[in-house]
Amino acid sequence: MSDNPVQGLLQTALSGLNGMMDVNSIVGKPIETSDGTTIIPISKVSYGYFTGGSEFGSSSSTHMPFGGGIGGGATITPTAFLVIGPSGAQLLPLDMPKDSLSRIIELTPQLLVSVREWFDNGASSRPQ
Repeated sequence: MSDNPVQGLLQTALSGLNGMMDVNSIVGKPIETSDGTTIIPISKVSYGYFTGGSEFGSSSSTHMPFGGGIGGGATITPTAFLVIGPSGAQLLPLDMPKDSLSRIIELTPQLLVSVREWFDNGASSRPQ
């Protein structure tokens, strides 16, 4: 079965997918902020492929012509951020819960504090 052309197509597809997908596709590179907080993006990776082939000609010949094809696709969807800061670690999912307005209101004070700190740090580094 080692000389089967379909097997060659399949090996080509799998080696291509292995080259595209690695652990950094799922758990992204950490992002460091000026206040020491680390943000790590988390994603969902989905991929699929198909392959097929057929031999044409009569069964009496020793070598039959082969026709085949391969196709595939992949998606990477961000799903959450892991935030590690002085107050601990928190997982912030990107899918909004049913009561998304409550979630936005809950996170607003944290956002305002971060924006204020950012402006304060930026203002102190400007030349006078």
